[in-house]
Amino acid sequence: MRLRASFVFVLGALAAVAVAACSSGGTSSYPPAARPSPNIAVASPLPSPVVNQSVTVAPVSNAAIAVTPPAPQGYTSTLSVPNATVPSGTKVTVNSSTTIPANSSIPPLFSSRKSSASKRAAQSNPNDTTIFFDSLEPSNAITVAGAISASQGFPAGILVAGTTYYLGFYDSSAASPAWQTIATATPQPDGQTLTFSGTAGSTTLQAGETYGFAIFTVPSGTTSTPPPAPTVDAYLPQGTSGIVVVNAAGVTATTLPITASSLGLDDSGNVYALEGSVQPTPASSTAPTPSPIPAVLAEYAAGGATVLKSYSLSQPDSTYFNSSSGAGLVIAFGATTQSSTSPTGIVQATDVWLSTSTGGAPSYTIVEPSAGIPFGIVDHAGNLYLTHVTASGTFNYDVYAPGATTPTFTIPETVVPAAMQPYFNPNYAAVGFDGTLYVTENNYTVVGGVPDQLAGLYIYKPTGNGAYTETFVATTSDANGAGPGGVDVDANNNIYVANNNFAYTYDQYGNYLGTQDDSLHDITIYGPGGTSPRHVSSTAFDPIPVAVAADGTLFFSSFNGVIGTFSLLPGATSATQVAPNAAIGFALYDGTRETTGVQRKKTASTTAASGSTHDGIGPRMHALIQARIGPARRAFLKRLGKDPYR
Repeated sequence: MRLRASFVFVLGALAAVAVAACSSGGTSSYPPAARPSPNIAVASPLPSPVVNQSVTVAPVSNAAIAVTPPAPQGYTSTLSVPNATVPSGTKVTVNSSTTIPANSSIPPLFSSRKSSASKRAAQSNPNDTTIFFDSLEPSNAITVAGAISASQGFPAGILVAGTTYYLGFYDSSAASPAWQTIATATPQPDGQTLTFSGTAGSTTLQAGETYGFAIFTVPSGTTSTPPPAPTVDAYLPQGTSGIVVVNAAGVTATTLPITASSLGLDDSGNVYALEGSVQPTPASSTAPTPSPIPAVLAEYAAGGATVLKSYSLSQPDSTYFNSSSGAGLVIAFGATTQSSTSPTGIVQATDVWLSTSTGGAPSYTIVEPSAGIPFGIVDHAGNLYLTHVTASGTFNYDVYAPGATTPTFTIPETVVPAAMQPYFNPNYAAVGFDGTLYVTENNYTVVGGVPDQLAGLYIYKPTGNGAYTETFVATTSDANGAGPGGVDVDANNNIYVANNNFAYTYDQYGNYLGTQDDSLHDITIYGPGGTSPRHVSSTAFDPIPVAVAADGTLFFSSFNGVIGTFSLLPGATSATQVAPNAAIGFALYDGTRETTGVQRKKTASTTAASGSTHDGIGPRMHALIQARIGPARRAFLKRLGKDPYR
């Protein structure tokens, strides 16, 4: 999960104003607001000057800005944003004042409505005093991200030394809009400046929506706190035991009574849960094998178990994992299966339901030729990434925009030589706020004593007009080889990779020998582009899936050693177990936005195992795939003149 979504939006609002001044979109670096001092002195604000402007915004594409937004006379605003994107022709209506105007569409600070999510937004005190207010309404969607810093200057006599000031935010586009406190600050030494800063994930200010923020104080001697900042929770599917919701401190908020082996969330906190297909055990050794129990996919209301929609899967006996976009586009990724019509002899089918769907049959199903392990990821905006293997064995990713049934563009594999691409097995994946695709490769096998020679991290960075540059990063390894698994990125493009080199071992002729245990026990944190690796290792865990907040708070699950889910706070050198349960893949939510890292991402192939199986997931999924499509894959490799047992 990441910089609190509300703070993201507030500074996003400032970013939009700043851009306008220059030209004329299953986390926060802040802890929840502390209880204020009972001896706060509150100065009286000056009479209310007002700025009301509609300005044209110059187009910006993934560019840094450092500017001075408009402010009332006697007030100054400065802002630094490392990344902003604004379409051409965008206008922003800006209103700034020392109070919230009575005719504003933003309600008084103390007004608050209950959230539809599992959390509830607390109300602020009606005696809280607003000393600065700003709102904006963009005509087109504006996206901001990165380590944002905003300073607000006041005339002399407004701020009081030693007083804590609170930053509140109101998002009219939220499912249940409510004022939320997202940060605190005390006056700078000049006595006239407040500075708020933090790391924001990729956040989109929607066209035609109004976003407001207020800087305010609380009454002297008050015993109540302002509305708290939302905290980030991890949603952990536990099969028939429900969905455990836990935060980075290890506090379990609730357990939702929903059977799930995989899940997704939307920005309203609605849960899209997949109850995976189960193969019942025969009644006796002589009894016939019973038919599989089909998978079930449904949408559940935020914070509960009320079914809102039911979805009819095209492959109910072989749907492995699911995901969703922030707006509620729903994806179900199927198994790879044999097909006589595919040039590779193998296909993967992916069901898609548009956000406007009422459930039932998929809006459409995309079928891609595959070489083996199923793969898929959808980002927060709803862009779908699938793999495509040609008859000659070359490999690329097909990217589908929301609603598209044919690829919008493709990402070719350029680092791996064409002759080796038939062996390429993309594993986990993540999409950064700038559209960079991060993929780990790992086939979980050691053949003839040789581990996967392609294992590592592959980074595909967009350069414009559908073009990408690719970088390979060698991941942590030892004599038993590498084992990259889960991958995610924070808002500053730091990369987090779980390393676990558990593998199935075969001799050179393909005869199964046994398994190789993980000897890495490692989480590696890289700087942008895969530089300056830092390791957090412990024999207590064998990490596989990960999810990262924008501020760098990491969640990961371990299925051997100590079984459970762990958190790693930014800058920490050791992980803390926060739940006794592990999950094959999980989502993060901050109360107002689905926020699994910088953009929506879903672990790929390794979320495929049964929710009741907690013993290696990625490797186990590989074994399932080998049993299901191994013959077709070997036939495809033989036709290409390749070693079928690599």
